[in-house]
Amino acid sequence: MVTMNNLNISKFQLIELKDRELFARKLSILNRQSCECSFNNLFFWSDVYDERFVEFEERLIVASFNEKSMMFPIGEYFEPEELATITRELREQSQFDGSVYDAPRDYVNKFATVLPSFFKIETSLDYDDYIHTTESLTKLSGKKLNKKRNLISQFRSEYPNAKSVPTTVEDIPAIHKFASKLNEAAEGGTTTLNDEFKAQQKAINHLDAPNTEGLLLLSDKEEIIAFSIFGPINDDTFDIHFEKASREFKGAAQVINQATAELLFQRGITYINREQDLGIAGLRQAKNSYKPEYMLKRYRLKLLT
Repeated sequence: MVTMNNLNISKFQLIELKDRELFARKLSILNRQSCECSFNNLFFWSDVYDERFVEFEERLIVASFNEKSMMFPIGEYFEPEELATITRELREQSQFDGSVYDAPRDYVNKFATVLPSFFKIETSLDYDDYIHTTESLTKLSGKKLNKKRNLISQFRSEYPNAKSVPTTVEDIPAIHKFASKLNEAAEGGTTTLNDEFKAQQKAINHLDAPNTEGLLLLSDKEEIIAFSIFGPINDDTFDIHFEKASREFKGAAQVINQATAELLFQRGITYINREQDLGIAGLRQAKNSYKPEYMLKRYRLKLLT
């Protein structure tokens, strides 16, 4: 049984680049595919959600101080009773909501008979990750992806000298300018878009950080018309953190998508995680149009008492 004397809300600290190796060691234990299990993802979004962490019982406990919820611990599994004790302690110390997000299917299945004694188990299509193979996104084979191939062909025909190139530190100001222009043109200015833009800006600022890569799509005139930012989750899965394209260049979105997948496919990477659709109808349609290999199910656990 865990000892709660060592878990103090005041000991939680900000997620910083210096913590990358610590997270890498702990994340490698379960070798999950979830986009939440990417240090980059946690770091880029940490300001948005005020995510902080503490090392506890040889695991990492990450919590969102904005959302008032705890991420499923990083490292070896806690027994359900232990997890409930930890979750209850955070709720009592800081008025957290008593929930644990990003619990894996394997954990829910392993403790299927015990877990319901401590938690209500919830899941939603809104938070499932879209998992694709790099090969399928590179080759775009089959009738269902015919439209994608046509858009890429049209783009290549209209912009024969367009090219994709890796990002460099020198590109950061230009990427910021391009991303800001896209954000200003976005309809609505919703909280979701504003949050994404904030995380995106942090990612752009740290394109030179370890395990962080980017790809630019340049027009015939060497202007940025699309970009992607990506990084590893585990040895055979990469996460696409951000992927943006100008609507003024028909097919640019499909080209940057394929170029990123091809780069990883040639490297021997098997899977790409394209994250969730958050229940946004247009985003769900766009993500489904690429025909994912499968949807990665995650769960939210809510304390019963």
